[in-house]
Amino acid sequence: MSRSWFAALALLSGCVSSLRLGRPVEPPIRPSDEPPPGLAALCVMRPQESDSIATYAVRVDGRLEGALRGPSWFCKHVTPGFHRVAIRVDDPGALLEPKETTFVVEPGQRVFLRQETHLWLGFIELAWIDERDAAAAIASARNLVLRGSTTARSFR
Repeated sequence: MSRSWFAALALLSGCVSSLRLGRPVEPPIRPSDEPPPGLAALCVMRPQESDSIATYAVRVDGRLEGALRGPSWFCKHVTPGFHRVAIRVDDPGALLEPKETTFVVEPGQRVFLRQETHLWLGFIELAWIDERDAAAAIASARNLVLRGSTTARSFR
């Protein structure tokens, strides 16, 4: 069997995630919100319906900051400067390799990262998009936040 077939099978066969997700209690940071003075904003989104049962853990600079499941998104404030984002399936049996990207932001800047999964090809794709595409990507997606403490594993 090909690697992509195994990846799809692993994702669709009862993904086990250690992350608990829910709707935010407080109003979320929206992609259109201006960051507070001295900070920037990172918004991560996943507009896809496919493999909606899989949870994708998102780390920023090595720290677990959010997760995506099905069509979903979240935003967070970050300090100006260089940052690294890593996304992986939060399932010990998943065969998809984690995907990483970097970005540099200045105070007041907002950046938007779209995550997509190509199950049959067996990889995660990350793309930096503009604000207009970000608004379209979250139009029918849910804002999800991490609930309680987690014991998510390291990406390495």
